[in-house]
Amino acid sequence: MNKITIELDTILDKGLLEYLKTIEGIENCDINEGKLDIVYQDKLPLIIIIKEACLYLDILKIPSILSFDKHLTNKLEEYQIVINDLCCEYCLKMDIGELLYVNGINSAYSDYDFDDKDNVTIYITYDKNVISENELDNFNKKFNGD
Repeated sequence: MNKITIELDTILDKGLLEYLKTIEGIENCDINEGKLDIVYQDKLPLIIIIKEACLYLDILKIPSILSFDKHLTNKLEEYQIVINDLCCEYCLKMDIGELLYVNGINSAYSDYDFDDKDNVTIYITYDKNVISENELDNFNKKFNGD
């Protein structure tokens, strides 16, 4: 079994939970402190779960991922990406959304306060046996337009 906790920039409701529970492979889901917790089988790709949730919430084409945690149990390392001059909040949500699907990245969240776009930090935990710090450096360069 896998578990993911995801924070979306929208209001979550019980209808979403009822909908997700109809998807084969989702064992359980709940809303805790405004975040969506999903327990699912290995055979169900994470991208399907996220797309189904976004489809139900009608945010499929709107960057909306604020944070995630895949609850990996391996020994995790910490990494920070500092975006020197963030374009906008949508770019940050797209960046975090891109990290969600990277194998070996366990979690990502940001300290962005929607007022200051300078030096916005994305805090990441990752499994160094799956993804290298060098690969994370490439995301750092990409997110900073290098």
